Amino acid sequence: MNYFESFVKTNIEVATCFLDFGLLKKFVTCPIFCKNQRMRTNINILILVWPLFIMAQCVQEKPVQIIKTGTWRGSHVNIDVSLDWYGLFSYDDGLRLEKVQVKVEEVSDPFVEALGEKVAKKVSIQRSEKPIFLVAGNRFLKAGPVTGKYYSYNVLVPEQNVDILFKDKEKYQLSPYGSEFPNLSDDEHAADQYGIWLRGGGKEQLIVEDKYFFGTGPRLVWSGDLDGDDRLDLLLDCICEDEASNMALYLSSRAGENELLSMVAVWDSGEEF
Repeated sequence: MNYFESFVKTNIEVATCFLDFGLLKKFVTCPIFCKNQRMRTNINILILVWPLFIMAQCVQEKPVQIIKTGTWRGSHVNIDVSLDWYGLFSYDDGLRLEKVQVKVEEVSDPFVEALGEKVAKKVSIQRSEKPIFLVAGNRFLKAGPVTGKYYSYNVLVPEQNVDILFKDKEKYQLSPYGSEFPNLSDDEHAADQYGIWLRGGGKEQLIVEDKYFFGTGPRLVWSGDLDGDDRLDLLLDCICEDEASNMALYLSSRAGENELLSMVAVWDSGEEF
């Protein structure tokens, strides 16, 4: 074990208790620790390296991954099950983000060969409740109640605005646009040059741009605060065929200076078997 490893091991509790830089600096001046040369040296080193450690954590932020439980085309299931996975669940008393163990296994299916796939993959968790979706890779995710609303797939039709009331006080609006094709059935939609504006908080942002779709249509699945920063996050799903899914997760914590949201993860299921 080198000196740096020894330093981290012997001072991890101190680092945990004194994350606040100002408090840590004051702590070093305590007479008790001034008498301990090794402890004083280690604390001084900690003051110097702690900001670098925080910056390294920000730089090493892992990519966010999303998926749904179900059996999917094998080539569409490329997740890292070793990550800390969470499921967003809808209960009678509200939404909860709960830590789950994700399992991916290869299964046989009669449709696989017809679709040109060698194998199908089943994504499951060790519980009976089915989550709205699964997410991993964001260090701000924490198990517990989640502010928001589950819309059970609200279709975003061109020229029909959707109002979102965030935490019962902040108003946002999704404004879909595009050239919708007429004479389709009630559960089918098609549009060209399709896009979605998000407006709120004195800002506006184009979060979907220049898309063509045919099928059940792009839908708002969930809105709320997933990453705990008290700002709006969204989950959209462009379902172009029955039982298929093309999810996109937008988080405010990754947004730029003039943005409301940043699309941090997408997942295309192909057909579900």
